[in-house]
Amino acid sequence: MNTAGTAEGTGSLGLATGMSRRRQQAGLLLAIIGVPVLTPRLSSYWVKLVTPVSLDLVKPLIEGLKNEMICHEDSIGALIPIERTPIREAIRLALTEPRPSSIKA
Repeated sequence: MNTAGTAEGTGSLGLATGMSRRRQQAGLLLAIIGVPVLTPRLSSYWVKLVTPVSLDLVKPLIEGLKNEMICHEDSIGALIPIERTPIREAIRLALTEPRPSSIKA
């Protein structure tokens, strides 16, 4: 089968909004500071500096953030019928699920 499809959520969510929602649910402080120039490479180094996540994991994730993705249809829903998890529930699960000790810092 050679079929392509798109997947759309129930709304639009920007990175800053997603980070803010996670911060609220985790009870953390968050400061989002705009900077005039920040390339994906510099961003990767910054994330590595302030988190224990390996640079090998951070680089491709940050690189992907430069591509905006907005879906206006849900054709893949007919091919892969799965129940979508709302963002607040996904954050709650991520904060409460045990973390595997095999993740390299």
